[in-house]
Amino acid sequence: TLTPNLGVVDADSDNWGESFVAADIPGLIDGASDGKGLGHQFLRHLERTKAIAYVLDGASFDGTEPADAFAILKQELTSYSPVLASKPAVAVVTKTDVVTEDFDRHAVRRFLEGQGMEVFFISSVTGEGLDELKRRLAKMAKQAAPESSVTTENQTNI
Repeated sequence: TLTPNLGVVDADSDNWGESFVAADIPGLIDGASDGKGLGHQFLRHLERTKAIAYVLDGASFDGTEPADAFAILKQELTSYSPVLASKPAVAVVTKTDVVTEDFDRHAVRRFLEGQGMEVFFISSVTGEGLDELKRRLAKMAKQAAPESSVTTENQTNI
């Protein structure tokens, strides 16, 4: 993907409760903070966010471990802007339905929690962890958003 995508996330699908705007910022690669690839263009979008979800592939095709991917992303954000890197954040490990037998969920959790991250393991196929993640992100958006950034009664931007 070469363009960021915006979408409204309903954090409480049972009664259309809290919702927030999420931005999917693709393609942050090693060297993005130095302008490699589309780094600066994508990183500028993150400056307007209230919180960050580090989305880490639990079953990466190239074998990149979630801990390594997190380290690269965190370093790129820190190099670009220490303020950006200090925003409230969670770590999201995806594709838990297809991880290999040698995937050590507990080791990944320990590493990410050691980095100060609240960790969510999710699967878009099985739905594992999605409701919990959406509720947490909605809470983060609401806590971080000053009253003036609320776009509707129940919707904030993240």
